[in-house]
Amino acid sequence: MKISRNFAAIALLASLACSPTFAQDLACIDKAQTNADAEKCGALLITPNEKKVDAEFKRIAGKYKGNEKMQETIRKTKQSWEDYRNNQCLFEGTAASGGQTGKPLSLDANKVFLRCAVRTLTEMQAALGKF
Repeated sequence: MKISRNFAAIALLASLACSPTFAQDLACIDKAQTNADAEKCGALLITPNEKKVDAEFKRIAGKYKGNEKMQETIRKTKQSWEDYRNNQCLFEGTAASGGQTGKPLSLDANKVFLRCAVRTLTEMQAALGKF
């Protein structure tokens, strides 16, 4: 049933976001005193989660091996999701800096950007797990 699946995905996301490990991981970003520190913490969280999302896309593509229409849909979905993630996190980071654009982001804006990247990767991983 669709409602059950949606509820299960929401419950999974809520449990991940509220888990002590997830909160401790994000605390590393929050405690950063410089952009370099924030980037280092962010990379430790983002890189493994990006690999998990990529693995999920590969797993799903494997289910549709030989179906070129589905392969193309999966490729487009992955690209669209990456565009969404990048734009959403840039938007959140820019909004946190009072609308200032350009590099480098302020430390606070960079922290918002990195937290967004971790959050959206976790969301996508949970969403892909349904398939």
